[in-house]
Amino acid sequence: MSTKERRKGACISKPLIVGTYAKETNNGSATPYEWHCLLRSGVDPNEDMSYFIEKVEFILHDSFENSKQIVSKPPFEVSEKGYGEFELVLKIYWKDKDEKPLTISHFVQLKPDGKNDNSSMKGVKYVVNEQYDEAIFQDPHETFVNVLLQKGKKMKKHKYSELFGRLPDDTAVYTQLAEAHCFIQQQIVLLQEQFVSIDQEYR
Repeated sequence: MSTKERRKGACISKPLIVGTYAKETNNGSATPYEWHCLLRSGVDPNEDMSYFIEKVEFILHDSFENSKQIVSKPPFEVSEKGYGEFELVLKIYWKDKDEKPLTISHFVQLKPDGKNDNSSMKGVKYVVNEQYDEAIFQDPHETFVNVLLQKGKKMKKHKYSELFGRLPDDTAVYTQLAEAHCFIQQQIVLLQEQFVSIDQEYR
């Protein structure tokens, strides 16, 4: 999908949200919790992101029988049963294979802590843990720029959509940081081009 030509100075960010939604089963088994991990758009929770995401690898704790799970079509999610909390890793691969995969760590929270235990759906209490992140593409290939500027198709409402929280208060800060990063990178590119131009003039 990629070409050798890159869009110099271009910087495109894609807001992402990783969430886990856990409930206690109370069935007396060795795995008393059921949890679900979902990667969704930070702009539209129902957006199909497969137009720029190739696949997502979910890397679980080694104690799971299937500790590495690859999801190649939306929704990008996994569901499991367990007994302990742990740090889950998502590795996101892009349609443009020349772009480096993005790695995100996310804490699978099973037990309420007084902050994330006020969510319920159909009378069942859930522990919800969501985090905001952004994928930043600096100087992407021309063909991938055209892809990133598109919008994905609408998917049907997710079964856990009632548990989706509002974007955190510091989302604006993340966005500003992403924009600042892009601006700095663009300025570096411009300065590099000016340096090369001046250097060539004096040779």
